[in-house]
Amino acid sequence: MRSVVIGIAIIAFGALLIGGLWVTSGSPFEGAVQVRNPAASTVEATNSQLALLALVVLLVVGGVVVNGALLAGLFWLLNREALRAQASPPTPFEFSLSPEGNTLGSWARQNAVPLIVILSVFLVVAFFGLAVITGAFS
Repeated sequence: MRSVVIGIAIIAFGALLIGGLWVTSGSPFEGAVQVRNPAASTVEATNSQLALLALVVLLVVGGVVVNGALLAGLFWLLNREALRAQASPPTPFEFSLSPEGNTLGSWARQNAVPLIVILSVFLVVAFFGLAVITGAFS
C-alpha cells in the first residue's frame, strides 16, 4: 500500500513538473495578451513582486517549522509526564480544598503564584475583550 501511494505521488509530481515546463516554455495554445505591463501580468513578475513572494513563502514556512517545533516539544513534555505518572504509585485525586493529600487545595497551595498570575491575565484579557466588543474604546 505504501509503495502505491509513493508511486502515485511521484507520478503527480512528474505531471506537475512537465506541465509547468510546458507552460513556461511556450505552449502552442497562446491566449490573448491583454496587458503588456509585467506588474499586471499573471505570467511575468517584477523584482519587487518576487521579493514579496519570497518573503511570504519564508514567513509561511517559518511559521510551519515553529509550530511543528512547538507541537513536538508539547508532545514530548506530555509523554514525559505520562510516563512519570505511570511509574508512580496510584493516589486518588480529591476535589477538596483541604491542604493535605492529593487534593485541589494542595495543588492550589503549591502553585499559588502561577495560579494568581494566570487568573489575573485571564481577567484582564476578558475585560479588554468585553470592552472592545461593546465598543467602549470608540
